[in-house]
Amino acid sequence: MIKVTHIRQATTDEWKSAWDFCSYSCFSHSPAWVDLWSSYYQGKINADCQLITFNDDKTGVFILTKKSFGKGLINVHESSVQHGYGGIISSDSLEKSHFRAAEKYLITKYPTLFWRINPFSPTDLTERQHSSLEDFTYAVDLTLPSGDIESQFTKKKIATKARAGKRKGLRLSPLQEDDINHYLAIYNDAITRWQSDGKSVHRYSDDLFFEMFSIKECDFWGVWLDDDLVCAGPLLKSKTHVVSWLALAKTEALPLKPYEFFYYHLIHHYKKEGLQWFDFNPSGGNSGVDKFKERFATNILPCPVIQKRSLLYRGLTLFK
Repeated sequence: MIKVTHIRQATTDEWKSAWDFCSYSCFSHSPAWVDLWSSYYQGKINADCQLITFNDDKTGVFILTKKSFGKGLINVHESSVQHGYGGIISSDSLEKSHFRAAEKYLITKYPTLFWRINPFSPTDLTERQHSSLEDFTYAVDLTLPSGDIESQFTKKKIATKARAGKRKGLRLSPLQEDDINHYLAIYNDAITRWQSDGKSVHRYSDDLFFEMFSIKECDFWGVWLDDDLVCAGPLLKSKTHVVSWLALAKTEALPLKPYEFFYYHLIHHYKKEGLQWFDFNPSGGNSGVDKFKERFATNILPCPVIQKRSLLYRGLTLFK
């Protein structure tokens, strides 16, 4: 029977090595992602990754961040920040029994813990040992033959819309640093529109996107009509996985179907790069966005969020 025998804080080198060699790691497991948000929140969130050793001598790194509030009375642990996938990554070949043993141990260890399950890991999702918030992501299996992917895109009219966009002058290319300001104009317009619709949204600083642009594993892509950027967003990569984050289009360009053009070409691009999954990310409960993602013949993958709250946490947040 697999058990956890030892746990200690992982070094940055141990964390980076596990992320580099793990076959199911995502960008949200990387030091770069955690460092990005620690900087953004000015050190209020810090890495607290743990090296776990099992009784068969295999090891894994549990991706974890920590923040304190209530005058330091409460430590809140998250795996990982900004609603990204968390959990254990490893260069060893871990099985479901390792994940179940680790989950049982970690749930006991941390009084307040929020942990989004990584749908690309060998995690056993059939046996929940605690309360969790159900959620799903949408991902294209890039290991399928290119012809099969294209056949699905043709069936769902995605290929037709992408070809029509090309005839109308749309083109896809990587953004240069100076182009980020054009993306920010689209982003700020979207924020203003969402707020006018009564939605509660957080506006990220311009510096966040420039810092993201500088990360090696971040590809910033854009769709252009002549010299006008009409759709753009960052794609965040790991060894086998790429995920789209905050891709946005100009409202007036929507008749040109820039989103379909953007994703059609990028899915084929990352298929050629040898990645295994193109991930659209969870939709935050937006049924219209869900339906759009389903048109790309995506797999619907569960990624529930473990939610454990201590009595003290619940008490303080009740009166916050």
